[in-house]
Amino acid sequence: MAASIDIRKRLDAFTLEVAFEAGRETLGLLGESGCGKSMTLRCIAGIETPDEGKIVVDGVVYFDSAAGINLSAQQRKTALLFQNYLLFPHMTVEQNIAAGIGDATRAERDRAVAEEVSRFALTGLEKRYPLQLSGGQQQRVALARMLAARPGILMLDEPFSALDSHLKGGLEQSLSLLFDRFEGTVLYVSHDIDEAVRLSDRIAVVERGAIRELSASSDLIESPQSVASLKLSGCKNIVSAQAAGDGRIRVAAWNAELEVARPLPARVGKAGVRAFRIERAEGPGVNCFQVRVKHAIDSRFDRTCLLDFAGGEASTEAGSERDGLLSESDLVWRTSKLTVGERGLPCPGDVLWVRIPPEHIYVVAD
Repeated sequence: MAASIDIRKRLDAFTLEVAFEAGRETLGLLGESGCGKSMTLRCIAGIETPDEGKIVVDGVVYFDSAAGINLSAQQRKTALLFQNYLLFPHMTVEQNIAAGIGDATRAERDRAVAEEVSRFALTGLEKRYPLQLSGGQQQRVALARMLAARPGILMLDEPFSALDSHLKGGLEQSLSLLFDRFEGTVLYVSHDIDEAVRLSDRIAVVERGAIRELSASSDLIESPQSVASLKLSGCKNIVSAQAAGDGRIRVAAWNAELEVARPLPARVGKAGVRAFRIERAEGPGVNCFQVRVKHAIDSRFDRTCLLDFAGGEASTEAGSERDGLLSESDLVWRTSKLTVGERGLPCPGDVLWVRIPPEHIYVVAD
């Protein structure tokens, strides 16, 4: 494998304990702010020092607490792109790019700079300073500097957080092409599931300093294995559940039993349903329930409704709220404005039937 990481570091809120291997691929580190994603990159880059463990990249041992090895940040062939790019304000574009190059002759340095200027469409900007560049141009300069250093591993820490949304699409395409061509490991930190899926081959779900799940991007969406994965993969309906026998679960908050098409885990703890998977139904049937529309909000192409189950039990236990407002007894349903049909869009006060497809219910242990 191109990179092998197994480290532990005590932090104020928790102990960072991450272990993974990655080859020539883009591995996304997905998690909420403060969960240890950025600290993991900083330990690999040599900016922070783990308490114990081992870091190996392309056969080179960067850190080994047992053997007393701890290469300096300058000795490690890593490239870490921070959220704010950290360009040198007193250097021009070409000088910033050249700053990433190690020992080289003047001709080699000029050739490497010219190659990266061309790669990142910076021609004509070589003599400008960072303050004379747009946010997208600054990011391209930072990426060019990374590649000019010919690193063994690329690491990016939420590189789009400082950009306007209209700039992200084109830059994502550029990054995707870059990752495909890079002959090494790419570690990509994000808290945005869609961004991570678009740019990563595999995704590690990080929660409080530990990797809860590591799987192909498509598997994380289609078959999440933990509550952390359900949350981070955008599942809006996560409820406490119990096994009810014969491929069924009981959800007390909804006062309902549901059939589940997927095999149930040995211990049933939570069930998840994505808002857009819920269907409108004509009446009683398998996993069909009568609901009342409590509230609705519109986006460009969708309407998201908050539904009340008929006979549902609102949980008053601590931790029953989601996102500070919704309780487990609520059901979030997203319906498309483009395929609404003759029945029209659901509106607050409507009483109607919905179906929760058995094949789209995810059941996890914790």
